[in-house]
Amino acid sequence: MQNRLLRVLQEREVMRVGGDEVIPVDVRVIAATNRNLEEMIRQGIFRADLYYRLKVLVIRVPPLRERIADLDRLLAYFLSKYGKGQLSVSSAAMEVLRTYSWPGNVRELENMVEYLVHIEAHEVLPQHLPIMEFSNQLAIAKPTTIYLNMDKQVEDVLEEIKKQGYSGDCRAVLLAYAYLCSNNRAGRRQIQEALVGRGVFLSEQQLRHRMNLLAQWGLLTIRGGRSGSSLTQLGEATARHLKSEESCLKEPIKPY
Repeated sequence: MQNRLLRVLQEREVMRVGGDEVIPVDVRVIAATNRNLEEMIRQGIFRADLYYRLKVLVIRVPPLRERIADLDRLLAYFLSKYGKGQLSVSSAAMEVLRTYSWPGNVRELENMVEYLVHIEAHEVLPQHLPIMEFSNQLAIAKPTTIYLNMDKQVEDVLEEIKKQGYSGDCRAVLLAYAYLCSNNRAGRRQIQEALVGRGVFLSEQQLRHRMNLLAQWGLLTIRGGRSGSSLTQLGEATARHLKSEESCLKEPIKPY
């Protein structure tokens, strides 16, 4: 198979199975692997010439355990994919998921969601998670680790927001969610009114942009219709951090 693929890449020609006609092709090949190809080359398992033919533009996608901020969005996507977008996941269950190492990466998360959509409960609890059966790092037994990990995530996401230049606006939006309602869920118009009350004036388009940024950073879950948007677990932790900061200031946090 490696020989055939190398020929296609080099000669840009293919031949149908059972055929005798050479067909020219103009294609771009996207290859993905979770294996160490350089080590496989040293072991004589993978062809070096094929490796360098494929290695034109390399994009490294970090494993899920290294980008745990993406967990909320991936979870929401897979729940929607399997027709269970309305299924609620408890805070305790989310803490377990965030502290799990995910050795099977995103595929393991999808398989877990496929299992969860068949449970009869309306809310996913830690005992519903199949990873609880074999994980050697049960989050509910390590509260200190959970809080340390969450604190680090909060610091990282606030630093990222600052780098993007939207620190003041995004902080104000997070605080508006936190102060507006007990379940941290609200519609865009409610948030806009709450911001005005805090002396922060954003157009509807600007607010939508800031909300999308917060969603990209794993702080906000945006829902369509009248259900409103809500803070994720990381969003709630970040809002609590901002509240404690604000309590030490004479004036509320405003955009720069």
